[in-house]
Amino acid sequence: MILQRARQRNGVNIFANYDTEGNATFGLLGRTSTQIKYASDLLSKFANFQYTERDLKDGVKALRDSFDSISEQGISAQLSYYAATATKQGPFFFSKKEISAALDQATLEGLTKFHEEYLSSIFIDIFLTALRAQIKL
Repeated sequence: MILQRARQRNGVNIFANYDTEGNATFGLLGRTSTQIKYASDLLSKFANFQYTERDLKDGVKALRDSFDSISEQGISAQLSYYAATATKQGPFFFSKKEISAALDQATLEGLTKFHEEYLSSIFIDIFLTALRAQIKL
């Protein structure tokens, strides 16, 4: 929701990505003074994310649907997926069978534990490029 609001209200495009080591990356693009506010909100929501059993169930369903629809994608998308899976490139470090087995065992307790461990293992680098006066973050 924050991504949509930022783009519609202030022309700030926010994207999330990951690298081959599994590090999360957030980028904010656009010419507006609200970028710092959105970056702060995004980091706060990321750190304090709350979820329910229904959220877990919906997430598991979305992941299953995503993997089940790979065969319906265009040939280049299928080739990219199978090549990344065969060579264990992110985010396809595991096969569909391995992912399906893990999803079968997904629990809210396990998700909560993973989230806590993930947050305690990451650090944040902030890079800012702008045509504006120096600011304090």
